[in-house]
Amino acid sequence: MRLRLPRTSSWRSWSSRMAALSDSVRIAVSGPNTAAEQALRGIWGVGAATARKLVRCGVKSVPALRKDDRMLSMLNAQQRIGLK
Repeated sequence: MRLRLPRTSSWRSWSSRMAALSDSVRIAVSGPNTAAEQALRGIWGVGAATARKLVRCGVKSVPALRKDDRMLSMLNAQQRIGLK
């Protein structure tokens, strides 16, 4: 199977259009909640569901989670270790 490129003046112009399109899609999809979820998913053992739950409870960053004892109780032992 061969990859067919659209008819454009050059490969460079086509690739720059695709890069601009992907940037605009990335901006449209990401938002404040997804950025917070991404940051929280950087903690060992925290997946998408836990990150969403923490964001819904008001946690917006990893340092904010470290300071809030009530939110720390939502994490299991492995996740608390990963937070350190």
